[in-house]
Amino acid sequence: MSLLRWYCSKLKPPSETAKQLWQKTKAKGKKSFVLRIGVLGWGGFMFIAMTAQSLIGHPFQHQTVYYVSEIAINLLIWPLAGYFFGKRMWDFYEMYFGEENRQTPSA
Repeated sequence: MSLLRWYCSKLKPPSETAKQLWQKTKAKGKKSFVLRIGVLGWGGFMFIAMTAQSLIGHPFQHQTVYYVSEIAINLLIWPLAGYFFGKRMWDFYEMYFGEENRQTPSA
């Protein structure tokens, strides 16, 4: 049993509303989900947060080249990490809402 499958088995069964919402999201496609949730959502947030933290943490101590390189590095790292985050979240939701994880909600 994979770690993801084990984790899904410990969660409460999804509600009908959540299932319907996932079906709408799934209909838009995996690429759209990974781009919106992973790259733009999580990766974009992390890019802004980490760039701000780095630049605010050391104001005016470096040359312009330092700031440009810091932004460029963060612009490469965080959207790429967001891509992998989005793919993993898609896999998680597929497993959580999938047939093999069907459980009857307990009262």
